[in-house]
Amino acid sequence: MAKEMRVDNLILRLDDRVVEVFATDSTFNTRIHVDAFGVMAKGPDRNGEVKVRFGVLWEGKDMFLGGHNGMTLDAQDWIRFQAFHADVKAVRAVRPETW
Repeated sequence: MAKEMRVDNLILRLDDRVVEVFATDSTFNTRIHVDAFGVMAKGPDRNGEVKVRFGVLWEGKDMFLGGHNGMTLDAQDWIRFQAFHADVKAVRAVRPETW
């Protein structure tokens, strides 16, 4: 079953082994395979907010950030995002059957 999280104008959706990102205020959308989904977080700041950026990890090291790739999360949304990211990591940990 797919899992979704919405924060402001962004919807993140984990569907099988793909993270999809949709913006509700533009035509932006992107798909990132779980093996290449990267996250950077900074905070919490003095207001308790965490700035999160996500993008495509190249070779597992450098992250490409493009388009709508950032969110500012309050404490409750940060907890929700951590759970979403934990689901992404759990899916990543289960290697698909090779053929």
